[in-house]
Amino acid sequence: MDRYLRQSVLPWIGQGGQDKLRKSAVLVVGCGGTGCACSSFLARAGIGHLRIVDQDVVGLTDLHRQVLFDQVHAMGLHFKVRVAARRLAEANPEIEIEPLVQEFNPGTAESLIGQMDVIADCSDNFETRLLLNEVADKHSKPWIHGACLGEVGIVIPFPQPEIACYRCLMDHIPNSKSVPGSEEVGILGPVAGMVGCLEAVEAIKMLVVPDRSVQKIILLDTLSCRFQTLDVKRKIDCPVCVQGSYELLNNYREFEIKRGYESGVIHINLGRQLDLERIKKDRASSFAMEDLGGILRIEGEGKAAVVFENGRAIVRGVADADQARDFLTGLS
Repeated sequence: MDRYLRQSVLPWIGQGGQDKLRKSAVLVVGCGGTGCACSSFLARAGIGHLRIVDQDVVGLTDLHRQVLFDQVHAMGLHFKVRVAARRLAEANPEIEIEPLVQEFNPGTAESLIGQMDVIADCSDNFETRLLLNEVADKHSKPWIHGACLGEVGIVIPFPQPEIACYRCLMDHIPNSKSVPGSEEVGILGPVAGMVGCLEAVEAIKMLVVPDRSVQKIILLDTLSCRFQTLDVKRKIDCPVCVQGSYELLNNYREFEIKRGYESGVIHINLGRQLDLERIKKDRASSFAMEDLGGILRIEGEGKAAVVFENGRAIVRGVADADQARDFLTGLS
């Protein structure tokens, strides 16, 4: 029995469309609530190469909406993309799944989108979205923006950069430090799944019938049961799609994502390289350690952390950033 039978019988897909999906590559930026749903349906649809990028670990507060993860993953500082890759491979072993534990930033963005046919934005901050918009415009990559907060979701396909871009919708560049997130406002779990599912639908349309992917703002208000679409208009003075100015992409030092006490962990950057081999040698007698290849998982003294060579770390078991910094300084 053909795995994709119920999908390929759709007239606009057929065997030809299924072959297009098999030969396609999609990048999913972010593996949270929207990313779990989006990547799951893309994998099950038969996307030949699925690249998932995220550098966060699973937390207990993620589980109500991030459906690829279970309690055991939240308790062990497991990287989201690696758990997701295993789960997706179980659902469809016929495709290539590439999990990347790294940040989508100005230093990595262009290499991450290379060879990708479509990009699904499942991130959780304005900086990443605006950066993705810039790199997609620069390289003429079709992409889909998706986001949710509270009981509301939004999806915007950008199949043709020359029509309009994400920056056209902004009067200014928002700063995540001044915009409340789901940790303050909350989020209804199923809304994240709905947004991710719609992103997967738009990605499939872009790959199989690109003329059917229309640039509209799709708004979901689940509490009032409202579903509406709005037109997207290009700003005649847009700095990105009109003027070709890539402010974030060309200014790595000014690119900073809001990090806080989310999912029960602290994200912190010491601002210096760490010698992981020396940490293993000096602290092996006091801490349980696991080498993850350029990343070290450390557990002891009632705390747990994953530490990157570039000085970034995710720490659990501390009350604030100062305690996290003290813990890491004591290790290194």
